[in-house]
This record gives sequence, structure tokens and C-alpha cells, in this order.
Amino acid sequence: MRHSCGPQGDDGRQDRDRRQAASGERRRDRPRRRRDEATTGSNVSDADLKAALEASITETRVFREVVQGRSGDYELTVSVTQLSKPMFGFSFTVEMEAGWTLTRVSDGRQVWRKAITSTHTVSANAAFAGATRLRMAVEGAAKANISQGLAEIGGLAL
Repeated sequence: MRHSCGPQGDDGRQDRDRRQAASGERRRDRPRRRRDEATTGSNVSDADLKAALEASITETRVFREVVQGRSGDYELTVSVTQLSKPMFGFSFTVEMEAGWTLTRVSDGRQVWRKAITSTHTVSANAAFAGATRLRMAVEGAAKANISQGLAEIGGLAL
């Protein structure tokens, strides 16, 4: 599973960080922080997406079991291609698009492929802190995307 999002903000610090990394120097008085750390902390990590997918597959029984590696009948690949997040606001709405591909392992044939878009909104009364609302909105969009994807796979004649 891969996940990617849009370009990272650059306020000149990235150039400084590259120069410092090339010369081997680094400021020791404070930890390195990226300017966009507050929003990138609410991304969907590969490990979290994988764990959520495995739990949902087990719960919904779309497949008989989850098998690591290529020893199963099918290989499911889910890649987050877009994650749109608000920068501020009372209600946070996150839109997530993920590319889903189901491949038959025995012959390498793609059985199903689809881009699935999901959204989730968290209102201001759900949490006071904006970072918490953003995390909740991202998690909700990811859960909705997984639910939609597995429902579509469940409808296939495999």
C-alpha cells in the first residue's frame, strides 16, 4: 500500500535542511520540524491503512482470511492518491481518494480496479482542538473509503 499527497509547503527551511544534510551539520538546540507538521500529522500512514483494511476484511468476511505476502488467491492494493484537508474552520471536511486494485495471484490478472472517493465531516462540538477534529475527519474519511471499497469487492463474482 502506498499513500501520497500533494506537494509539501516550502518556506526556505527545506533548502537549509538540504544544505545542512549535505554538509553533515545539524542544529542540536531543537528538533527538526517541518512547517506543515500540524497538517501532515493527520495523514493516513501505510501501517494504519493496512491495519484498518485487515481488520475490516476480517470483520466483514469479504475474503475468507487475510494472508501476508503472495500466498493468497488475490492481492489487494490500496493507494491513497488524494487527501484534501482544511487548514482551519469550525467544521472540518476531509475528502480522500484511493485507488483500489484487486489482482488474481495465480495469473496476475487484474480482476477489479476503481478510484473511490469518500468524505467525512467533524463539527466543532466533536472536539475543541482543531488538530483533533482534523485527525477525526481523516480517520472518518479513511473508514468510509474502506467500507465503500470492501462493499464493492463483496459484490464481485470471484
